[in-house]
This record gives sequence, C-alpha cells and structure tokens, in this order.
Amino acid sequence: MSEKKVTNKESVHLNLLFSSTGSRLLTVLSVNIVVVGLFGIIGYYLDMYFDTKPIFLFALIVISFPVSIIFIIKKARLLADKLSK
Repeated sequence: MSEKKVTNKESVHLNLLFSSTGSRLLTVLSVNIVVVGLFGIIGYYLDMYFDTKPIFLFALIVISFPVSIIFIIKKARLLADKLSK
C-alpha cells in the first residue's frame, strides 16, 4: 500500500484548519457579543444623555452587526495568511 507521509508543516496546517473549528466559532461569537454589547452600552448612555430613549440604542445595535462582521473578516484573513506561510 502506498501511504502518503505527512510532513510536519502539513500536519500543523491540518491541525489549524480542522481542530480549531470550535475555537473559530468561539471567536466569532465572542466578537459579536462584545461589539453588540459595547455598542448597546454606548447607545444606552447616549439615550440617557440626550433623553431620547431607544433611538441611539437601536441604531448602534443595528450598526454593530456590520462592524462585527468586518472584525471577523479581518481575523479570517489573518488566519489565512498564517496558513499560507
């Protein structure tokens, strides 16, 4: 039988690709939670300061989703660059 020998560099890439799926999911969830929470808190205090109850809160929560997606894309690009080296 012909068995392909996996080099150390290839095994590191495979480990990063497959064994870190839970880690990547945790990173995505934590980035979303932190960004939405931070924007929500800022919106809440802006609403209290300007006495406009839900306007800033809802606006900043809606804005926080694209911002968190941008952070996730940047993180994915860094991981892809790390894998390509």
